[in-house]
Amino acid sequence: MSLTLNRRQMLLSQRKNKTLSRLDLVVRKSFLDSIGTDEYEFYRGMYLKMQYNRTGYKVHTNKLPWVEQFLILDRSFYKKGYLSNYPLVMNENKHLINSSHRAALCLHHKIDEIPFMVSKQWKEHLEKTGSKTKTYFDYGTKWFSENGFSETELKIIQKKKIKLFEELNLFFYFIIWPPAEKFFDSIHKQIKKDYAVIACNKVEIKNLDRLIKDIYLIDNISDWKLQKKTQSILESTKSRKVMIMKVDLFQTDFRKKTNFPEVDVSLQAEKIKQVIRNEYKNKINNYFHDIIIHSSDNYEHVDHIRHILRENKIET
Repeated sequence: MSLTLNRRQMLLSQRKNKTLSRLDLVVRKSFLDSIGTDEYEFYRGMYLKMQYNRTGYKVHTNKLPWVEQFLILDRSFYKKGYLSNYPLVMNENKHLINSSHRAALCLHHKIDEIPFMVSKQWKEHLEKTGSKTKTYFDYGTKWFSENGFSETELKIIQKKKIKLFEELNLFFYFIIWPPAEKFFDSIHKQIKKDYAVIACNKVEIKNLDRLIKDIYLIDNISDWKLQKKTQSILESTKSRKVMIMKVDLFQTDFRKKTNFPEVDVSLQAEKIKQVIRNEYKNKINNYFHDIIIHSSDNYEHVDHIRHILRENKIET
């Protein structure tokens, strides 16, 4: 049985110095997404410039032009899906060593059972004849900046990366509860100072008690504590407005939850919550632990919260 992983797992494995090391996947996906749109020529140009600077050639090893070869592969994916006898080639850390076009096609076609193989001789793949620069582990912003991409193009690539992160729930939720409403703007500014905020919305919630209960369903919180937390939030203010933030914590490390070792907890999310609580808890009337800020602990929690928000028509 072949090994598989989903799109989010694949991207999370493409890290160097805790940042995404494979922005080439974003450029390839952007090109594929642009097919049939007015933006096609622009993204085609970016893709070709990237391929030439990466390889030193205008054609694939089979002598077909890069675009023609990529479109042939795209058509195959469209008709047949991913053929498992051509798995992604990865090293022991699941970092892509080869088959980056196939990885981008998985992103474009929303394939979440991606076959891959681990190559113990992965260094051999780095020495393929014709490769201009060995950038498999560092295809980040610096590479694009040093290879002729303008500031405008770099900003576009970053925006496309953020859009992809949102699509894959590759972010962390931070929910600021109503007792801290008058501090919404300052909390947003404080978090944004150190972390990339993908989105931030202030929303009036009619059934706030129900929403709190549903969000915490996955959190292993005791019933009495959840009841006390909900009661404290509802009684401390007449407001039912919350601020919902999506924060890029791609760089995060995890620890195991103390009483639930099967659950991963983001160290960066914990740090953000602790800083905000310490800063504002003395400014909240009748403060009870956790009535200021809540966050997802891991990406499974992100999936759960987004599902709840969509069910309540708070988020699309």
